Amino acid sequence: MLRKKQLRRCLLSVLCQTTQPNEVLIISHGVIDKKAFDFVRAFKLLRIIHTNAKNPAELRNIAIKLALSKIIAFIDDDAFASRMWIENILATFAKNSPAIVTGPIQASNSSNYWSKFSELLVSPISDGEQDCWFVIGANFAINKHFFLQHKLRHSIMFNYGEDNQISIAVMQAGGSIRYSQECSVFHDYRFSLKDFYVQQKNFAKYEYFLMRVQQYNYFGFLEYVRLPYLLLPIFIYRNFLLLRKVGARWMIGVLIKELSVLIGLAEGIFAWKEFYRANAVEIGKLRAQAKKLN
Repeated sequence: MLRKKQLRRCLLSVLCQTTQPNEVLIISHGVIDKKAFDFVRAFKLLRIIHTNAKNPAELRNIAIKLALSKIIAFIDDDAFASRMWIENILATFAKNSPAIVTGPIQASNSSNYWSKFSELLVSPISDGEQDCWFVIGANFAINKHFFLQHKLRHSIMFNYGEDNQISIAVMQAGGSIRYSQECSVFHDYRFSLKDFYVQQKNFAKYEYFLMRVQQYNYFGFLEYVRLPYLLLPIFIYRNFLLLRKVGARWMIGVLIKELSVLIGLAEGIFAWKEFYRANAVEIGKLRAQAKKLN
């Protein structure tokens, strides 16, 4: 069910850009409240597409298939774009010709400790622009021609971390991901401790699955058969880097994140065989694609 108030805000932010989009696609799964769109019926840019898609990966694949433009920008329904979002995205593509452009997510209303800490996790990673490895899922744009040329798609296996999967596929295909601080969006964070813990645990669990599926490491996307034994020190090292970034006042948040990551990693290890059996065909396709691209 799309969130009516947030969707209205999101659509207004997209339709009031300094550079107008050629079209706006709303890809909906499940029940949809048609009244949510009454205020934009006059905009001929809008197309509403109803699907039975089960997760964000499927929705994005549908958008890539149906969108008419070369550049396709993705934003969540509970987020809204800065006024020059599209203009800055197009400028970044024009200057650097990447496969993907991504940018920071800022909290629309950091109302509590966990909301503010969540914002820190996805706050600007640098000033200006730079190449990066991973897409920020609620704020990115793709070059459709690159995706079609290399037959890239989001895998529907991953309920969390599907943006990491497509990032790896792009890198394996020889594409680049460009981060720009100017391509920013605002997102609602209303996390409690439990919400934050569950989210981070599931991120770690599915990241483990992704690593086993792709057989890559963090230092070049190369095959590494014994990769699982390196996961624990890599995760811990990443979180120590995080602590250096956010500062000692956020120590509790980093410790909870560390705990959730370890539990998620343990869940992933014990659930791997079941996950593999349930997705054997899809895993085979991804591994074959990775081998071909490499």
